[in-house]
This record gives sequence, C-alpha cells and structure tokens, in this order.
Amino acid sequence: MDIMTRCGMVAIVGKPNSGKSTLTNAFVGQKVSIVTHKPQTTRRQIQGVAIWDDAQVVFVDTPGIFNGKGKFESALVDSAYRALEQVDLVIILIDPNDFQEDFITTLKTKLKNRPYLVVLNKADLSSKKNEDEINADLKISALQGTNLDKLKTEILKHIPKHPWLYSEDQVTNISERLWTSELIREQAMLCLRQELPYELYVECDSYKEQEDGSIRMHHNIVVSATRYKPMILGHKGSMIKKIGTQARQVIEQQLDARVHLFLNVKVTEKWQDRTQILRREGILS
Repeated sequence: MDIMTRCGMVAIVGKPNSGKSTLTNAFVGQKVSIVTHKPQTTRRQIQGVAIWDDAQVVFVDTPGIFNGKGKFESALVDSAYRALEQVDLVIILIDPNDFQEDFITTLKTKLKNRPYLVVLNKADLSSKKNEDEINADLKISALQGTNLDKLKTEILKHIPKHPWLYSEDQVTNISERLWTSELIREQAMLCLRQELPYELYVECDSYKEQEDGSIRMHHNIVVSATRYKPMILGHKGSMIKKIGTQARQVIEQQLDARVHLFLNVKVTEKWQDRTQILRREGILS
C-alpha cells in the first residue's frame, strides 16, 4: 500500500547560543526547548514536532558544540554528534558574530555524506562583512521569523514518504515532568549569576493533577557543592522565591492550568561526574 504521508527528522546543530532552540520553537509553533542567553542551556536532544500539510517534521534540538572538558561537557558534545546519526537532514546553524570556517569543516566530516544546509542565523544583527565571509545556503533570523518560509521549503525537499512518528497533537518527545523541570532550570539560569547555572540541574520529585484541574508539583534544584546552596536560596529565601514565581507563571502559561509549585535546594557533590545522573538527565546515552 502506498504511503500517503511524509515524515523525517532534522537535526539542528551549531555552537552554543547560535539560536538552535529558538529555531526549533519557531518551527514547532510553541515552546518545546528552553532559551537563555547563556551557553550550555540545552543539555539533551529534544525533539519538537511540526506538521506541514502531509509532512510531519521532527526537529532535533541539540547541545551546542564546543571544546568540552571533563565528563559533563564532553557528554554534551557527544550528544550533539549522536543526533547526526539517523536524521534525514542536518541544519548547521551559524552565528555570524561567532564564525570559524574550521568549525564547519570539522562538522562536515561527522556527517558521512548526510544532506545538510548551512544556515546563517541572526541575519538582522550581522554585518555585511560577516555575511560575505560565510558561504551560507540561507540567511535567516529565527527570532524575527525572517526567511523561515524559505528554509521550510528547503527542509521539505528532504522529507521522505513515511508514516508519522507521533500523534497529531504531540509536539515533543519529553514528558510534562521533565518539561516543567526544564522550564524551572530556564528561570534559574535567567535569575542567577553567570557561573552558577552550569552547576545545577532540576529534578521532579512529584507531579500530581488535582481534582480541580490544577497541578501540584515538587522539584529539586540540585547543585554540585554546598557553597552554591545559599546562592540559590538568596537572602531570607528571596532568590528561590523569585525563581519559583517566574517559573510558575511560565508553566501555567504553557500548560494552561493553575500550578502549585514547590522548590527545594538539594546538594549532590560533583553530580557532573556521575554517570548515573548524566544518563538519567539524557546527557549520556
């Protein structure tokens, strides 16, 4: 029997802060990946699902590629490279203000003849000199939506006939428990000082839908050393209260439900070196 639908996977790869998560969210039409201005915001492969006519396109948002040191950072980069293994197309997303030709050359060696597009993002912020140095297939602005229709046309050329992988109403592969943990981590990264966000992750302790339709959830903000705990708490609990308030507002907007959010700070020494935690967090395979 002929397959009347199309379905394909598209990996979005690039350096940290190149706009991968912003582009994923733009194509899906809602927030599935958290976004901050700080590197290493994305820590796992997150799939966002877009439906374009008969085609279901599964975007794989990946951690930024950089010269990682230690188990944690190396695992982030390995996760990005793993995303290249079983996709139909790779989008190499370039920030014009952080461009290195050898980065693209090295990345191409990992593709093993897999189709790819070199896409210049943040075109609204780039200079003509920077643009001229980059031999890009397309220039876009994921944040402003510039030329996304052109990129969509190019993507669809690589989507094969295949049954859909997800139901029509599913937009991501991660659970609501994990998604809410990511949203809390996003707000923590936005609230905290520059170096601290890389020392934490968020785990869901409990998640329960109430009879009145609200959701009661308890999450732990986990830090890697005792000295970080007062920074999360803040003076008389002011910082954790700020994180919780902002996170609750975002979660309520995303879930369209009233949320009762409870946050706790937990210390797990050197969690970045613990294989079990990295696997549980989706950083290690």
